[in-house]
Amino acid sequence: MKNSLSHKKLAGYSLAAGSLIIGVQSASGKVIHVDINPDLVLTNEMSYNVDISGETKFTVRHLKYDATWSSGAISNKTTYAYWVGNNSAYSGVSALNLNDPVNTKTNWGQYSSSSNWNLASYFSSSSYGGNFPGTSGKYIGIKFQVSGNTHYGWIQVDIPADVSSVTISGYAYNDTPAGPITAGQIPEPAGLGLLACGAAGILALRRKPSKA
Repeated sequence: MKNSLSHKKLAGYSLAAGSLIIGVQSASGKVIHVDINPDLVLTNEMSYNVDISGETKFTVRHLKYDATWSSGAISNKTTYAYWVGNNSAYSGVSALNLNDPVNTKTNWGQYSSSSNWNLASYFSSSSYGGNFPGTSGKYIGIKFQVSGNTHYGWIQVDIPADVSSVTISGYAYNDTPAGPITAGQIPEPAGLGLLACGAAGILALRRKPSKA
């Protein structure tokens, strides 16, 4: 039976499941980070919806055809929703590394809306197809539109060599229209900014000359 989850549902169970939605203003814009904790492991036709502003932009799923054939896939659920790669549904989704750029200059690929693009495939005791089999800590670069404005982001996935599952650790996007992001970028904790301000204030006090 197919299961479908979204960050809205996960947020409702944040205390129990540990999913956190964090947004902090940074120099490059407001980065919204959905941390799925513990990681969500998709198996046997399970899927996960990436919902943003009340709309499903992407769906990541695990497909199990039979005992010898399984795959991981991503589909775009709206128009103007893309991922980093080329125009090949079979192997077109790029597996980004930490800190790879996701912006206007990135190479983008897409078929029609709702098409499935292969992340990883396993058939007859060997992995084949896609750029994600046997990878850990890789990212799907994404872009999508909200109210006609383009936003950039990423989804983190881990897929074993036998493609027995697809693990999602979270996703993030820049809430500033056209604002860039890098793979794995998360908001800087607000506390660090306050500490920095406090440290600067202390230094200023120390440097302030005393009155005679």
